[in-house]
Amino acid sequence: SEDAGQLAEDWQMAAHRAGNAREAVVVFTRPPEVDAQSKQLHRHGAFLRELARRCLRAAHGCQRADLVVVGDLGGIPLPPGARILPQRGESASERFLQALRDVASLGYERIAAVGTDIAGLSSGLLDRAFAKLEGGRDMVLGPAADGGAYLVGLRTEALSALQEMPWGTSQVLESLLANHPGAYVLERQLSDVDGQSTLRRLTACHLLPHTLAALARELGTCPQLVSLYPSPVRRGRQPAPIRQVQWRGPPVSCPDTRPGHAA
Repeated sequence: SEDAGQLAEDWQMAAHRAGNAREAVVVFTRPPEVDAQSKQLHRHGAFLRELARRCLRAAHGCQRADLVVVGDLGGIPLPPGARILPQRGESASERFLQALRDVASLGYERIAAVGTDIAGLSSGLLDRAFAKLEGGRDMVLGPAADGGAYLVGLRTEALSALQEMPWGTSQVLESLLANHPGAYVLERQLSDVDGQSTLRRLTACHLLPHTLAALARELGTCPQLVSLYPSPVRRGRQPAPIRQVQWRGPPVSCPDTRPGHAA
């Protein structure tokens, strides 16, 4: 498909890196089917797999940094030249911190950690985070819509600042800024797909790429909203008209995610 071809092209463009960069994008992952069960998105394994592929493409497209994958890709191909490390630790917090220590031990000076469930993650955001770290910032944070952080970037000597943080809660961003007031907060607010409500909001606010929106439609997620997205155009056919459909579910709040307009 066109999307798969673009993915392969992007990976090939980044394959020349020899693994001697001082910066690393650390991507935390687990098999999409396991993720679907955890998030109560039982029929959405294919959706989360495609989302993970897109996040990996964004991470590997960051030309200045190496890619280090932590966890199990669940059959998703490892991008050329990427490293893969196991997750170690009992709790999610322990696994997160231990992975960053493991990556720092490989000699990297600057790290940006993300997951594979972030709608809208781009190579440009990662480039900006590293540019801020290289420019003197000790920490860079990507604000998530739920009060968490979709990106945590830092110089490896600042790893101690991540201790005793309420990881996995809506207080993460606030706590990190309280403990590290000099951190730079990226202008772009994003959401991680952590359940049906988030998926409905992202669809309602037109924050999903077409391929993901089409997958959501096929899986029956929020049918009143995904019908706003026309089906892919086949060669020789006219594009389907965009239908104006009124949402009859719970109120949906759409954040303004344009640069400089974080909600």
